[in-house]
Amino acid sequence: MPVTHFRRPDLAVLTLLFCMLFAPLAQAGNLTIFAAASLSSALTEASEAFEEKTGTKIHLSLASSSSLARQIEAGAPADLFFSANIRWMDYLQEQNLVSKEWQSRALSNQLVLVAPKHLNRQPLSELLQVDLMKLLGEHGKLAMGDPDHVPLGLYGKATLEKTGLWSPLMHHIARTDNARAALALIEQGETPLGILYGTDALLSERLDILYRFDKDIVPIRYAMALTGSEHSEEAKSFFEFLNSQEGREIFTKHGFLLSDAP
Repeated sequence: MPVTHFRRPDLAVLTLLFCMLFAPLAQAGNLTIFAAASLSSALTEASEAFEEKTGTKIHLSLASSSSLARQIEAGAPADLFFSANIRWMDYLQEQNLVSKEWQSRALSNQLVLVAPKHLNRQPLSELLQVDLMKLLGEHGKLAMGDPDHVPLGLYGKATLEKTGLWSPLMHHIARTDNARAALALIEQGETPLGILYGTDALLSERLDILYRFDKDIVPIRYAMALTGSEHSEEAKSFFEFLNSQEGREIFTKHGFLLSDAP
């Protein structure tokens, strides 16, 4: 079955829908969190723990960091932005749309090469072009985030470039709009290979991890910050909870790494 690039919705339409749907949530006692799709499981658990402690209702809006950043830029309501790439946080910070004071860059991740479990692929001790092309086959695709704007794709492309594999693979990429879409594509057997975050690969029982990329080749850094210039006490409290020992333990439980970078 051919794999095609998934088109992104028009930003203006998407932003209007977000404003219509989430405006009622932007009130005292409710928080709207814009977060990278790869944070879904960990943030869901953290949100539930925080709600139980405080009674504050949290709505998670999960998508690619680039899409969410552009929606914030266009005026979509959010109390906190959690990006899988510091580039998009810096983009908003340059426009004074996120707080410098209430900002953290403590999380990291790792890229892995995966294959659908039913293919019974064996782990690779090293990553060679000849092996990858053999695993892909004549018409096979490598699923990953769109390397033009999705953090997973940006990290994937940069890593493949540094390992000398981007040039032979660039025409075999199945681009997706976020990390979870790449996960779904591989799980469904639409592609024989894919590059995912290690945290997403751990979620699936239908995938085999064939290779773990050195996390220092292209460091993966997440960033979160409160949005706007005025912050509710609930938003500050949730930010502090995510940065607390309890919050960080939730993230490491889901496979995230803690970064020493400021």
